Amino acid sequence: MLHPTAFFRRKRAALLGVLGVLSAAAYSLAGPEHAPAAAEVPADWHELLRLDDDARRFFSSRVPRNTSEAERVDAIVDALLDPGELGFTYREDGTFAARETFRRRQGDCVAFSILLVAVAREYGLVARFNEVRTEPQWDRVGQVVAEFRHLNVVVRTETGNVMLDLLPTPGAGGALTVARPVSDAHAFAMFYSNIGVQRLGARDPAGAQPLLELATQIAPGYAVGWVNLGSLHALRGDTVAARACYERALREEPRELKAIAALAPLYRASGETARAEALERKTERYRERNPYYLASLARRELATGELSAAEKRLRRALALKDDEPEFLELAVAAARRLGHERDAEAWSARLAQLRAEKRTPAPLQAGSAPVGP
Repeated sequence: MLHPTAFFRRKRAALLGVLGVLSAAAYSLAGPEHAPAAAEVPADWHELLRLDDDARRFFSSRVPRNTSEAERVDAIVDALLDPGELGFTYREDGTFAARETFRRRQGDCVAFSILLVAVAREYGLVARFNEVRTEPQWDRVGQVVAEFRHLNVVVRTETGNVMLDLLPTPGAGGALTVARPVSDAHAFAMFYSNIGVQRLGARDPAGAQPLLELATQIAPGYAVGWVNLGSLHALRGDTVAARACYERALREEPRELKAIAALAPLYRASGETARAEALERKTERYRERNPYYLASLARRELATGELSAAEKRLRRALALKDDEPEFLELAVAAARRLGHERDAEAWSARLAQLRAEKRTPAPLQAGSAPVGP
């Protein structure tokens, strides 16, 4: 495990990558909608780190070459983040290559890390991608549900390694559990898989497929890439192809909980009950931490009249994620059917607040973190 000597947290904005297992709940393959930020996606992954002349001119007047490694790192960070310079800001659907990230001056954690590595290497620094894993977190990406991962950068200096990250804490929403350096190929597979997930969320499986396939070709050992490709097949109803992808993910990473959780219902549907139960036991805590899974169980309980169980499950879902309208709508319905009017009114007020915020979104600023990938 990497033990960096310092964290850059001067500019604080929570950057999350999509990169996660998908749910078929409330998903339809009928026509693209809510498309992510339009940008050219390089077909050649070797292009992801390439800077253009505009970017080189910008940094050449701000980053001195004949200084210490630590001073070059400081200068690059200032050039990227200071409002009077590039003024990079977070964009929840902004997975871009280095040139596009520079042009837009915004992006998600993958885009930021790719640009940062490209600039650092341009100035002779040893920079590598670093995957950060924390307690699982889920959110909606258009019409699908994704678990989030995080990517940042570690740069070597004469005084030790420095982790460059915009997170306010060393982890997305909690304690850092695992941080490990990953290859360029691994990071690039994350890039293509990320955009593929965004396109799935926009109901564009045809646009998602080549990107998800490319991710598995660039880094065959990237287990999440196989999970996401499997999810595409599952959403299309091709359970044979989906199962093959999930099983490949487990060959690459036997403890990949997303693959285990996705395989269990496929085994159960094919009559392999013992195998399904074994996998379900492994993922019990993982699933119980997923508020969308809890809400799906609560929806079933509401349909069968198990109102108290549904309300209890929805309280747990809202404790994990209190800004999902779907959970609040279900909680209001359960409370009213139980005669718990005070709870129903409180949840209705929170739901109205969320809907008002969605109609008038706040502008994205460095230092603030919108909800989302």
